[in-house]
Amino acid sequence: EQGSRRLLSLDLARLRDTFRPSGASLDYIDYRFGQIATMASEYLAESHADFMVAASSSVPLSFEFIRLDRPGETWMPQNRMSGGQKVRLAVATLRAIHALVMPSVGLLVLDEPTTHLDDEAKSAMADMLKKIGEEGTLQMIVCDHSPVLIDAFSDIIEIDN
Repeated sequence: EQGSRRLLSLDLARLRDTFRPSGASLDYIDYRFGQIATMASEYLAESHADFMVAASSSVPLSFEFIRLDRPGETWMPQNRMSGGQKVRLAVATLRAIHALVMPSVGLLVLDEPTTHLDDEAKSAMADMLKKIGEEGTLQMIVCDHSPVLIDAFSDIIEIDN
């Protein structure tokens, strides 16, 4: 873990050096990540996720999360998240990045966004993807094996094995 933190620190130092003297500072990147984390948490709440996130105050460009179904728990690092929580966070984060950083891109590509999700979470993911589609700001390409997502999309291409 210390080795990966050291590599992250070196990458962040390179990134900081890359954006000097006339570009974005590391402080600015941390600030924007905080905005993305806040918006991702709002999207998670919309999809009835059982957790929320915030930008970590101790680890750069990292989330801290808390499970809403376990009152009284303290904030935990993102490495304590389940696979399903990570998938839901990834989709919410991509949506936030689109809204805050790249609103003109207009395309979201997701590969198996229901991986590691139980049936209830798959249904919530379908609802979130349907809502994104209804906003009309993004076109989506989604590859998934789950039939739960079918109603979330207007155009479906089935590929036989």
